[in-house]
Amino acid sequence: MHDATKKRWAWGRIHGAIAVPKGLLAAALVLAGWAAACEGCKATKPVKTQDITPATPTARLVLLSDLGAALEPCGCVADQRGGLARLGAFTEGNPFPVAVAAAGPTFFDCVDLDTSRAAQDTEKAQAVAGVLARTPFFFAPSRSDFAGGVERLRELVNTSRGKAVSGALTVAGQAFGAPGVVDMGPTKVAFLGYSGRSRDASVADVAGVQFGAEGGADGAALAKNVETLRAAGARFVVLLASGSRGEAQRIVDRAPGIDLLLVGTDAVRGEVIRDDVPLGRIEHTVVLQPASRLQSVVVVELVDRGGVFREGGLAEEGSRFSVRTEPMGAARAKSQGIGAILSAYDERLDGQNRVRYAGRVPVSVAAGEAHYLGVDVCTGCHTEPASVWRGTRHADAYATLTTRHKAFDLDCVGCHVTGYDKPGGSTVTHAKNLENVQCESCHGPGSKHVEGGGLKSAIVRKPDVAVCTGCHHEPHVDKSWRVEDAWPKILGHGHGRP
Repeated sequence: MHDATKKRWAWGRIHGAIAVPKGLLAAALVLAGWAAACEGCKATKPVKTQDITPATPTARLVLLSDLGAALEPCGCVADQRGGLARLGAFTEGNPFPVAVAAAGPTFFDCVDLDTSRAAQDTEKAQAVAGVLARTPFFFAPSRSDFAGGVERLRELVNTSRGKAVSGALTVAGQAFGAPGVVDMGPTKVAFLGYSGRSRDASVADVAGVQFGAEGGADGAALAKNVETLRAAGARFVVLLASGSRGEAQRIVDRAPGIDLLLVGTDAVRGEVIRDDVPLGRIEHTVVLQPASRLQSVVVVELVDRGGVFREGGLAEEGSRFSVRTEPMGAARAKSQGIGAILSAYDERLDGQNRVRYAGRVPVSVAAGEAHYLGVDVCTGCHTEPASVWRGTRHADAYATLTTRHKAFDLDCVGCHVTGYDKPGGSTVTHAKNLENVQCESCHGPGSKHVEGGGLKSAIVRKPDVAVCTGCHHEPHVDKSWRVEDAWPKILGHGHGRP
């Protein structure tokens, strides 16, 4: 957490579900019901207890959906969206308290760890947790968050200093989380969670873990929690739901009194991309689902003047909250502290993977099949195409990794070398002569072509433009990117152009 924020708001003020005496609860519920009834009366206005300008919220919530362990944007367009370092633009250096909340897959981007890269994915999850530890954090675990097992997720929660708030989620019959309440300036904000079972039949259960099953019981339990939290002084209530949007909205119907519903998916497999879903509303509940992988966040700002919170401009009379979606584009400032965490992760991973995958050699070529040679061999005969290639960004693709300690990052290297993980090609630690996106990335392995004295039938003379989409796809390019627009940029005299 930012030092200034630590002084303003002690992290120790986050609590679990609050128990209150029955008599007090009953009296509070009567008063709450009376207040809610009066709220609908046009003659009654919220009590204004202080003057606050529109530019001075009393608290801010920053909401993420389906982060999927996306540390930073990776791609080749100028305005790549995403990045945990940009999250700091909304969470650090503010004169009011800030909390971060997440729904959907947060620490992992798949339901199961691939054994060939489990160590890196675990390291990445730890880096995510280290960033989230800088600001009070609440989340509803998804099935993907259990990819490394129950104990691994417990470790990540501890590292993040966060709180799992899904009370219906159980491990060995015991609740994994519980509603959380935090004092944000003058306002007690409550976070509740729902973690639904995956609807994908191919997603295996986690031993001993029971996810919520949509139905009256879960809705009734949440409704009771809302009543209890409201009676204990919670003034603003947020539901974090890792499940289908329809499922989450039906639960809200059964649990009135929720101000915000943040929706995330129950599970993902890989880099699933979703754009911002337009804001929705169920009575007084605002339904939020920003773009996945931190391409956008939803920023909610509160002004507490006493009385019931209503959505609207912060300058309006009474207690108000405003909601806006903020794209995480290149114009956003970056947190130096978070940037340092990510840089340390890159350097640490670079050293570990050099050793970890030192024995990962290229797959052997079957008898009679071609293997990769490297651009230096191609240049001997194809001087004009090679000259064109050297003027493209493909020729420096590997350098963009080495300068940032990413040459041994399994998330990156495959699109910056030639013949990655192909017979007779390259691997993360064996890419000599095949660094960069060379001729054979498009034209195929060239050994048979060379052995045949330039045999034209042994090489792909005119590649299909689809060869580009193996790397140039979302989230690595903008949704507006088109192969047809990029194709002319790699052509030149003697290389596809007269």
